[in-house]
Amino acid sequence: MKQGLKNIFNTLYNRLILFNNPYYFYGIPNVDYVKRGDSVELKKIGLTVHQKEGDSLIKGYFYAIKIKQALNGKFTLVNGGVFLAIGPLQFRINSAEELFIVYEVFICEDYKYCCLRDTVFVDIGMNAGITTLYYAQQPLVKQIYSFELFRPTFMLGEQNLKLNETFSGKVKAFNYGLSNRSYTTTLDYSLTRKGRMGLKGLPADEQFSDAVNETVIVKDIAEVFETLIAASGSSDIIVKMDCEGEEYNLIERLSNSGLLGKLTVLIVEWHYIRPTAIENQLKAADFHVFSQTLPTLDSGIIYAGKRNLPL
Repeated sequence: MKQGLKNIFNTLYNRLILFNNPYYFYGIPNVDYVKRGDSVELKKIGLTVHQKEGDSLIKGYFYAIKIKQALNGKFTLVNGGVFLAIGPLQFRINSAEELFIVYEVFICEDYKYCCLRDTVFVDIGMNAGITTLYYAQQPLVKQIYSFELFRPTFMLGEQNLKLNETFSGKVKAFNYGLSNRSYTTTLDYSLTRKGRMGLKGLPADEQFSDAVNETVIVKDIAEVFETLIAASGSSDIIVKMDCEGEEYNLIERLSNSGLLGKLTVLIVEWHYIRPTAIENQLKAADFHVFSQTLPTLDSGIIYAGKRNLPL
C-alpha cells in the first residue's frame, strides 16, 4: 500500500515538474529557454530550433553547454540540420549521443596522445568520425585508417570527413569491422544509439524502438594490420579501439599473430568483462599498461605504450 502511494506521488510530482518545464529532465532550466509554439529558443546556445530538428540539442543540452563554454563551440542550423564548429573543425550533429562523444573526445580527451614523431592513427570504431578528425588536425599524424562496421553510421562519418577536407585527405575510411576472422553477418542496428552496438549486437539491458537489420562485413584484423604496418614504415602506430566487446578478440588475434608488439600505443575501451586477459597480453608484448574502470563498473579504458621506443 505504501509503495503504491509512493508511486502515485512520484507520478504526480513528475507531471507537475513537466507542466512547469517540459525540458526539466534534459537539464534545461526555465531561465535558459523561451517556448514559441513548436519552436524553442535555447538562449545560452544562441539558437531557436523546431522541436524535432533541435532534438539533439535539447536531449544533449548538458554536453552542448559544456562544448560551448570549454571549446568556444559554435552551433548553427542549416537546412534543418544542426552543425557544430570547434576551431577549424566542422561536425554535423545527428543525435545527443554525438554531443557526448564530442564532450569525451575534445573536453575529457579520453583518447589523447601527445605524438613524438610521425604517426599513423588507427580508429577501430569510427562512428561519426569525431575521434578520427580529432587526430587528423594534428600535424604529426600523417595517415589515418578508420574502420566502421555499420553502413548508416559510416555514411555519417563520411559526411563529417567531407566537411573537413583540409584534414580528411590523410584519412582512409573503411566500411567494415575487424575481428579474429573474416565473415559476413546480419545484426540489429539502432541509428539513435549507434555508439552502443558492435558485433555482439544491441545491448540486452536497453530497449530500442528503431532497431533494424543491417548486413555487415567483417575482416581478419591480422590480415588488415599486416598490410597497414608494412605501409607505415618507421612511423609510430597508435590504435584506438571502441568496438563494444570485440576488443578481446582483436587483442588476442594481434597477440597470437605476433603483430601486437609492432604497435606503439593502444587506447582500448573495454566492455562487460574484466580486462585481465587484455592487460596480460599487452604486458607480454612489452607494453606499459594503465587500466581504469569507469563509474558504470561495466566498462573502462586501457592505455598502453611500448616500454622501449626507437629514437
